[in-house]
Amino acid sequence: MPVTPTESNVGTVVQGKQTALGTKLAYNAAALRRLRLRDGGLKPIKEIGYEPYVDGSTFPDPTPYVTRLGGEVGDLTVQAQIETGGFLFAQLIGVDVVTGASDPWTHTSSTGNLLGGYQTIYQEMGDTQKVSLQFWDALISKGVWRVGQDQMVAHFTETIRAMQAGAWNANSPSASDSATDPYLWSEVTTFATIDATSYGEVNGETLEVDRKLDDYQGDDVRPCCFVPTAGEITRSFSTIV
Repeated sequence: MPVTPTESNVGTVVQGKQTALGTKLAYNAAALRRLRLRDGGLKPIKEIGYEPYVDGSTFPDPTPYVTRLGGEVGDLTVQAQIETGGFLFAQLIGVDVVTGASDPWTHTSSTGNLLGGYQTIYQEMGDTQKVSLQFWDALISKGVWRVGQDQMVAHFTETIRAMQAGAWNANSPSASDSATDPYLWSEVTTFATIDATSYGEVNGETLEVDRKLDDYQGDDVRPCCFVPTAGEITRSFSTIV
């Protein structure tokens, strides 16, 4: 099937950690990483409302108004590579301490009361008829890691909440794919331990970290901040006993 210009570059997404709230990364910032998008997409959620009325003589023609812009803007499912899988976990949990001089390194992760880093995300579709969206002051509200016999390549799904969103007409993001191999289930050499019993024949696992973020709306249509509540961490796997 021939590729038309509007089908080229579909699914180009780059993401990076901001240095501070309100400091959006430029499209060519070194901190941006190109994601191997598998599914999903983001859109600047815009909710419209209206107020009907009765004037006694004609049918009402209420004028719509914007009630909300931003908040939960969608999900992205990406192929987990070394520089994207670990990076996205670190952006979600807030604290990721890496120790060790060589492989295998040890990651000590902690959520506590710390939110992950604020993100800038550029999403681009099309070529000659380009649709370009940007999201910043964004947080990963929820992250899900899946891998196993039914899905050999590890995937990371991130649910994004953004305080700012809009379009841009600058150059395409300069971050490129690192071309490193993804995490494969067939390369796993480990076991799970439950109540001092080790299970080595695990054939799949899912790890879900939900920060349970909510949007705080003030007197503007955009959220002014995110409010964290009691989060949840759920891990499941299947094995033969």
